[in-house]
Amino acid sequence: MSEIIIKQGKSKPLWYGNPWVFPNSIESIKGNPADGSIVKVLDGRNKSFIGWGFYNSRSFFRVRILSYQESEKIGEAFFESRIKQLLYGRKKFFSTASHNAVRLVNSEGDGLPGFTADLYHNVLILQVNSLGYYPFLDIIKDSFIKECEKILSVKINLILNKVSADEREKEGIEATNPILYGTPVEKIEILQDGLKFEVQLLDMQKTGFYLDQRFNRLFLKNFFQNETKLRVLDAYSYTGAFSCYLARKGFEIDSVDSSAQARSIANKNIENNQLSGIKTTEDDSINFLKNHSGYDLIILDPPKMMKKKEHFQDAVKKYVNIFYNGMLSVKKEGYLAAFSCSGNLGMTDFQNILLESSHQSARKIKILHQSVNSPDHPYHPAVLETGYLKFIFLQVF
Repeated sequence: MSEIIIKQGKSKPLWYGNPWVFPNSIESIKGNPADGSIVKVLDGRNKSFIGWGFYNSRSFFRVRILSYQESEKIGEAFFESRIKQLLYGRKKFFSTASHNAVRLVNSEGDGLPGFTADLYHNVLILQVNSLGYYPFLDIIKDSFIKECEKILSVKINLILNKVSADEREKEGIEATNPILYGTPVEKIEILQDGLKFEVQLLDMQKTGFYLDQRFNRLFLKNFFQNETKLRVLDAYSYTGAFSCYLARKGFEIDSVDSSAQARSIANKNIENNQLSGIKTTEDDSINFLKNHSGYDLIILDPPKMMKKKEHFQDAVKKYVNIFYNGMLSVKKEGYLAAFSCSGNLGMTDFQNILLESSHQSARKIKILHQSVNSPDHPYHPAVLETGYLKFIFLQVF
């Protein structure tokens, strides 16, 4: 078994639960580990055991730690046990009758770095972004099939592994058939709190639907439940989930996205739920904001603006511009739901962005609520990026 010795002064994040070992943290390597192999990670101070992880000489994450228990070996029994444990934990967020789509594994937040799993009714979509998992894919697949039926009463019909070409290149993962089990279908209908949503399985963003926003959608729905009239702008609306949650008699909702495909699916979601009062528009959201105003509520959920830390200043400027335009377009004493999904941007950074937007727009603000990913997307406090989704709910004056 090869050993990775961590430099003195570089082990603290690992002891606190951050699973990433970067190249500049490694003092030495004992042995000649193959890419994707399991290695032992040791503290350089006293050679004490830190964890077991997957090694990859090609990856920015030279080692991803999966276990901090020396007696726990990474193998079939490990994955069977971990999947079973995680599914029992997700059971409270899943209902075949009302919300049958849930994240089952949230990568670093669930102790399986580089691995996510989303369940859409009876379709399981994986993103296996670490080479080390691939020798275990058969046992992982079989464990999901077995435990989903046992714990969630769901018979899996299809399992896909959606890994981007970019991630494959970074990790040295060979391009293989994404269908791990079952017969592929292009789309599926899911339920979220009783609402029906169409999910394109093969070519839409992320793994098909933004499950991480479920509790934030519920928050907005509940906050405005006693209103009889409300004029809403749902910008960067994707397939219209926020719009559908808010739709009710007396509400006027503009749902805006630059994607024709997303707008088409949004229209289907509106029709399938028999909702009224929602108008979809294909347009750039900032352009739409500049030409429309007087909203009681504006929802701004833009795409990720910062993929790397070195893009921080550029991302801040883009975010400030987005929320500046949002503050100009909301009516006095109206509300702004501001979101960021940039993992390298902390909540304090996000608050400062909104302060700058407030200053530039000459609109006063106060924060009424803030939150992160929905609880089926747990995050680890030692890994800032796992709390990637930030939601700040403001009143604007």
